[in-house]
Amino acid sequence: MKSFLSNSVFKLSVNHRGAELSSLKDLGGIEYMWQGDAAIWPRQSPHLFPIVGRLRDDRYTLNGQSYQLSHHGFVRDMEFELISEGETGRGLRFQLVATAESRLKYPFDFALVVSYRLQ
Repeated sequence: MKSFLSNSVFKLSVNHRGAELSSLKDLGGIEYMWQGDAAIWPRQSPHLFPIVGRLRDDRYTLNGQSYQLSHHGFVRDMEFELISEGETGRGLRFQLVATAESRLKYPFDFALVVSYRLQ
């Protein structure tokens, strides 16, 4: 699912999966974002949480418990909830909160909010 935002100059598109900015076009149709290519790099603008980079063997230990956490974390592959959508050009806000699934990788409560606004 995608949400859109526009003003008098630009239109942007955000994928709810990862709250990832997927397109930024001027009103003439010129695209300013990499559109992805599976042969090179399929993503566009992923959010990296709770880590940037890679852990040795993709694992860490906390309080004697071992957790697997892939490089750059996990939120880029999770579905965010659209929590507010302002008037045209005003903004989009997405939120992802801890789930049973996320706690298997990252045993903390969290609420990650991602906002987009055109000015």
